[in-house]
Amino acid sequence: SLLRFGYDALRGNDFPEATYYFRLATTLFPQSWRSFEGLGAVYKAQNRLDSARFMLAKAQQLNPQAYATADTYLKQGYR
Repeated sequence: SLLRFGYDALRGNDFPEATYYFRLATTLFPQSWRSFEGLGAVYKAQNRLDSARFMLAKAQQLNPQAYATADTYLKQGYR
């Protein structure tokens, strides 16, 4: 799946590839909170914290039970 490919790339620190898969997933499946969470994880790994917060807030909006807040997620690891 796109998410698996995205997380595989993220674990390998291939940020451009991970970004590609997660962006594609957010486009094809705009109601998938996991797509936005994945893209937020990529941005977090790149220390792009404003972008990460934005994507994680979108994920939280789609699934409030996923985690407490974007800031809480940013303090945790993505793996």
